[in-house]
Amino acid sequence: FSCFSTNVTLHFEAKVKLYDQATGDGITTCDPRIPLSGSCPMIRLLTSKNGGTRRWDIFRDWDMPWDPNGWNDFDIKVAMTPENSGDDLAQFRPFFVGGPVGSVLVVDDVSITIIDDPGDAIPPPPKTCRSTGDPHFMSFNGTRFDNHDL
Repeated sequence: FSCFSTNVTLHFEAKVKLYDQATGDGITTCDPRIPLSGSCPMIRLLTSKNGGTRRWDIFRDWDMPWDPNGWNDFDIKVAMTPENSGDDLAQFRPFFVGGPVGSVLVVDDVSITIIDDPGDAIPPPPKTCRSTGDPHFMSFNGTRFDNHDL
């Protein structure tokens, strides 16, 4: 995988659609703007280095207009990191996943290209935390705040 130099930017494009396996109806619950939803198509990327370190990353198309009854354009640019790119990359396996239980994800016309101009590339996924109970939060930079509206 010598073409995946460190910090390369990849452009993932595909046509995607979801339908209910039992009824054949299009999936209406997909809203790409919902951060932790599993109801929309996404890419789960497995990479590993020659030393054996495996890494899973998830990439979503937050701006994809969703048509439950037709093909949708999945189109993202991903800024790879030193952890999932480089000359010592031994494994690169993108998996298209997503959709509610009982749905079928159909993927067509997949293209993955290296681009020179990252433009609006997706940065590495942010850290996500969840709070249970009284919602007192601390951000990753140490800032503390309370949010009792959750």
